[in-house]
Formats: sequence, C-alpha cells, structure tokens
Amino acid sequence: MHTTYYKRWGLFMKNPLWCNYLKKMYQDGFQKIAYLTNQDNPFDQPNFTALLSGCHGETTAETFAQFIFSKNPTTKLYILDINPISIERCKAVLPKKFPNKTIVFLQENILGNSIPDNTIDYIETDGFLQFFEPKTQLPKLIAEWKRMLKPTGFITTRDIVTTNVIGRTIVAIMQFLAKHVFAITIYHQTLAEIEKLYFQYGFYSVVRKTWFPTFRQFTIIKKSLQGTKNKLE
Repeated sequence: MHTTYYKRWGLFMKNPLWCNYLKKMYQDGFQKIAYLTNQDNPFDQPNFTALLSGCHGETTAETFAQFIFSKNPTTKLYILDINPISIERCKAVLPKKFPNKTIVFLQENILGNSIPDNTIDYIETDGFLQFFEPKTQLPKLIAEWKRMLKPTGFITTRDIVTTNVIGRTIVAIMQFLAKHVFAITIYHQTLAEIEKLYFQYGFYSVVRKTWFPTFRQFTIIKKSLQGTKNKLE
C-alpha cells in the first residue's frame, strides 16, 4: 500500500501547482495565527518547534521546511509520517537542502508517536484528517495534538468537510478514486462535526473556504488563548 500511494500521489506532487498551493496555505495560516495570537511573528520564539504531520514525501517536506526556516531559522523541525518510503526520501533530501538545521525524522503512527508532552509550538498538516476513522481514530488524533502542543501552541490544516448534498457527492467520487487509484480509504466529517470535535478537546478554530468546494482551511488555537484578541472572527 505504501509503495502504491507514494508513487501515484508523488506524480501529482511534482507539479509546480502543488508547491504554489502549499506556499499560499502556509502563509495564509501564518497570518491568521499572527492575528489570533496578536503577534507580528508568532514563530519568532526561543526554542520554537514545529511538526509537519503527514508529509506525503520530500516535496511537501522541503516546501514546509523552506517556509518555517524563513520565519525562524533556529526552528527544531519534526517530520512525521507512517509511510517508510516518504520518511526515507525526506532523510535523503532535506539534510542536503538545509544543512546545519535541526530536523528530526519520525517514521511513526501519529496515534502512538514518541514526541513528549508539551513539546510542539506549531503543527501543520494538509489532507490528514481524512485518513482517520471518525468515531474512534479521529478523536485520538485530536487528543494527541492537544498532548503534544505547548499551552501557547497552534495548528493549521486543510481537510475534507461536507456541508450539503453537492459536497457529499464530490466526496463519494473522491473516496472511489482513493480506493481504486491510490489503494487507500478516506473518510470525511461535516463541518459542524469537526468543529464540535475541536471544541470538545479544548480548541478554538477559525475556518475559511478554499478553492476546492469540499476542502476547508482551519486555524486552531487552544481555547485558553482565545482572549488574546478582543474580537475573534
């Protein structure tokens, strides 16, 4: 499964449009975090740590590393993926691209990872929630995010949500393609369900539309930080 997914999805990621999409999403997320935390550069902190959770391969990891090191050159960066091929490719590429940077590679399941409690300042992921069964696995994922994050930590992510019958139809097509082209199973939640889940685990989320009708962009902070702005969107 890992080999099939990496090879077929990797063909898409080599398209320059993928990197341009990621760069825009990273910058949009950065600006929203800056607003919510009332900081010009929320990444400019001592001992700043970032986690790319689910890298899909070296292209995404390299794009994220370029972004994060441009905001804070001393960042300690964790790259985590369950796919051994993705992690091996990242190990082969990133140390050469970013010498003298602290990068930790973890070939692990996020639901049972080795990152200590209260370690991470910033978690970034894209299209990650769709791989977790909504009733049992997804709550465990959100609980892991909460465990790893420092009290002032934050998250940016984009993922599949549905709000109407058109969205559910599009998702059904995506699930068919995922199964028969990429040999994987993907899931989805309604927007109300995922926002409720974030809230239950102590997070406040701001959601924005993306260019794709079933994809939403989430910027997430712990509810204890909600008062950093007098008025949140």
